[in-house]
Amino acid sequence: MRLSAEELKDAHPLFVTAQKALPERQSARTGTRSTPRCTLWWQRRRLPSPARAAKVPPTPPHLPKLCLFALSLCALHLRSHQRTPVGTGGIAPLPTQARTRIYAMENAASRKNGEGGKRAGEAPPRTVMAKKAKAGAAAALLEAANDRDARPNFFSWLLKTSREVFFRKYFEKKHLVVSHGSCEYFSSGLPDVVPPVDWSTSRMIEHVKAHPSRYGTDLNVVRFDPKLKKRVSYRTEGLVDAAELQACMRDGWSVRFLRPNEFIESNSAFIGCMENEFNCYCGVNSYWTPANSQGFAPHYDDVDVFLLQLEGEKRWCLYDPPERVDVLTRHSSEDFAPEQLPTPKHAITLKAGDVLYMPRGMVHQGKTALKSHSLHITFSANQMNSWADLMSCAVQYTVETLAANKLDWRRALPRDVPQVMGAMNHPAFRQTHGLAPLSENQQERRAALQTELREMAAELTLLLTDEANIDVCTDVYGKETIRKLQPPSKAYSGASPISTKPSHTSRVRLISRNCLRLLLNVPGEARVYHIGRNSTVCLSGEMGELRFEADFAPAIATLLSGYPKMISVRALPFPGISDPEDVAENQLLLVETLRDAGLLRIESSENGSASD
Repeated sequence: MRLSAEELKDAHPLFVTAQKALPERQSARTGTRSTPRCTLWWQRRRLPSPARAAKVPPTPPHLPKLCLFALSLCALHLRSHQRTPVGTGGIAPLPTQARTRIYAMENAASRKNGEGGKRAGEAPPRTVMAKKAKAGAAAALLEAANDRDARPNFFSWLLKTSREVFFRKYFEKKHLVVSHGSCEYFSSGLPDVVPPVDWSTSRMIEHVKAHPSRYGTDLNVVRFDPKLKKRVSYRTEGLVDAAELQACMRDGWSVRFLRPNEFIESNSAFIGCMENEFNCYCGVNSYWTPANSQGFAPHYDDVDVFLLQLEGEKRWCLYDPPERVDVLTRHSSEDFAPEQLPTPKHAITLKAGDVLYMPRGMVHQGKTALKSHSLHITFSANQMNSWADLMSCAVQYTVETLAANKLDWRRALPRDVPQVMGAMNHPAFRQTHGLAPLSENQQERRAALQTELREMAAELTLLLTDEANIDVCTDVYGKETIRKLQPPSKAYSGASPISTKPSHTSRVRLISRNCLRLLLNVPGEARVYHIGRNSTVCLSGEMGELRFEADFAPAIATLLSGYPKMISVRALPFPGISDPEDVAENQLLLVETLRDAGLLRIESSENGSASD
């Protein structure tokens, strides 16, 4: 359907800008001039209405530069991982989301019978509705936030430094070693701030005895072979027998135990504490190495590493990344042969109670002392959490959006693309290697196809750089991050039980900074994606979803922005509602809904303690 100029004015303003920026193009398929078609895509996508859409910056004067930029983004996207199906961590194409009717994934009426009790039967999904009113109410001001670094936190407890100093001086720059004197420091944690780390050699053996474990899936039994100059495995599949495992440990094999957070709540809560600081998925593995041994060859990792020495001693040799491309790498390395490495830049001996931070890409290898085994546990952060990953998400989402709303993006590729495009058809290649040049018709066809691709890349660039689209893509990326995080811990999150009865004098806060993500890309609706239904086994749980009317968005945003400060229930703003009774009712409705999802801490106003 071709739209008139008046209809274009009523469409999303960015789309109109894109039309003005693109000249009438010579069709590579028909040889006739045609103007790119468009639909009212803000209606199909359920984007913000034109009145609320962000202003679009002036059209760049030089399209070729934009084309090159867009093509580089496309190349980045094509090199990224293939999109996985929704429900396994992939990003859902927008059309599926846009055509889905608005339903609630959770029902505020589904309540547990008390703390620790089971939920009542699942009620049909519904949207949490606000009572409408004409005039808006003034938003209440938050209490002045105290300096976050002034209170004990993850960094001051683990690294004896402030959050600000760590990120300014060490993060992604250099290693850091801190000593706490004893591994009991880790097993004690910091009450109400950092959960304890619960792991030991005996704990590992007990778990293997009590629970079926598999080689390759739950643990690896390996050692570094100095003759082969690489890591070798004892077994790569099959069930683990506890007696066999202990025999391997006596015979000099190392044990890498994977994800001890999946069955120990405090370890999961510790990861949750890290995720709250780094705003990304975090993980954990443990490494047991016998005396006078080396389990792994020199290598670097694709994660920021926080290594906690729990038992024994281990001497570490650290090296700078071999090449510039390895700095802050997005992929782990293959094993290095020792002779490939220069003299270590740093040599460090870690004892029980010590912590070592290493940025991504730092080459390392460790060897135990002569007389004692070593056990350390490694917590990791920032795997595939870079600007490149956000851009890959944005390109994928934006391409899906354009394909859903523009017919030209959905047409089949011309059949002659392989015959006239590609490096072997480049004039310089053919001339250099003595190949016959393309025919005149083929050269014209090649030029026409390249022009069409450049124009489509310009469309992509215009949408990628639009402020509203940037926010939507960031929200989509944030939503997928929520899916991977650890669930709230009953013992350590501080979430109030369902039996807690809030009042307007109660004070509330979210259990963590990243326990939910607020999305506003559907007009008239505020969608909340949260960790309340997540599992300790990454991506195995159903991501929680709550859907509110848009009037709830300011109050939800207030809770997110105010963390970790406690906020009075009566201070939650509903500027779109003028009736005080309706405001009061919706304030309690929001608090009760978030409480039922396990996302809220509620304190009474009388004594500042959690309400019962």
